[in-house]
Amino acid sequence: MSKLTSYQSGIFAEYLAAVYLWCKGYKLLKWRYKSPFGEIDLLLKKADTLVCVEVKYRHESQDSALCAVSATNRNRVTKTAKSYLSQIPAKNLSHIRFDIITLSWPFSIRHHKNAWYDSGL
Repeated sequence: MSKLTSYQSGIFAEYLAAVYLWCKGYKLLKWRYKSPFGEIDLLLKKADTLVCVEVKYRHESQDSALCAVSATNRNRVTKTAKSYLSQIPAKNLSHIRFDIITLSWPFSIRHHKNAWYDSGL
């Protein structure tokens, strides 16, 4: 089997993250939600919380995957979340959370809850 491209690896990592979170009781609302500000890999709901998830895969290690989520990346996700919230009725959503799912080789997955905060939400 030929080596996957970075794009293919990213899509596969997002799929694995979605399944992982679904098994933990999260409901997938949107996959690869796009706005003029950027993209959120996964938008999920658990209880009354909207969970915005950035997924990162790195072959090297979990640490390198986590470090790949830059301040610029977090800012884009936050702005995109605000855009999403402005377009939906807020009923049943009283909290928002920003999480990161990191994946590395050999298969290792970690869920980093509350990876960052935005005081404007």
